[in-house]
Amino acid sequence: MSSPDKPLPAALLPAPRVPLPKRLMQVAWAEVEGWQEDALMGATTALRENCLRVKQLSDWKVVCTAAEQLDELDPEKARAFYERYFTPFQLSNEDGSVDGLVTGYYEPLLRGSRVRRAPYIYPLYRWPKGMPKKAILAERAQLLKSGVLKGAELVYVDDPIEAFFLQVQGSGRIVLEDGQIMRVGYSGSNGKPYQSIGRWLIDHGELTPAQATMPGIKAWARANRARVQAVLE
Repeated sequence: MSSPDKPLPAALLPAPRVPLPKRLMQVAWAEVEGWQEDALMGATTALRENCLRVKQLSDWKVVCTAAEQLDELDPEKARAFYERYFTPFQLSNEDGSVDGLVTGYYEPLLRGSRVRRAPYIYPLYRWPKGMPKKAILAERAQLLKSGVLKGAELVYVDDPIEAFFLQVQGSGRIVLEDGQIMRVGYSGSNGKPYQSIGRWLIDHGELTPAQATMPGIKAWARANRARVQAVLE
């Protein structure tokens, strides 16, 4: 289940909300360890994947257009691209030291509509009105067929697998048809244990353990669109 935050205009989303922390200091690319040796192929692939979702945002249009022309097999041109469009920063600890562990939080970005119409036909739901928050509900397939969620549709998106990963992650952002961003977050669950679709695909011989990553599962879903809903249920 998901719940919305107040929509934000897409053009404003990338803008900084607060001044940069004192522990974050701009540095030169020459100071980035390993920068001159890195082939950057993984970074370029990740950027292009992100651009599929954010290229319509005003602050990303120029960067994403340039990324489409980038030859990822030419590390020197790739390096020049990043040095032109991005700025490196060094993050320090409170004591001024620069060694440590940095973790990140993935928040998916989907396309959607408040109204059900093609291609936006896969709903994300609010918690059902009048239903106690700690209620134990039916399993996913039964719940969807029961009618309990009818009228609780919050927004419709264009990809069932992306919707599933958003639900697993617990939050995400939806780019609406008018360019606004709706942020949705965890509102509740049916109380049942989580079942991994990656494990299901491995157990049924569809993917190997090495292939059962988020990109691997998405690739399988694109190649087996008619079977996706059955796997999710």
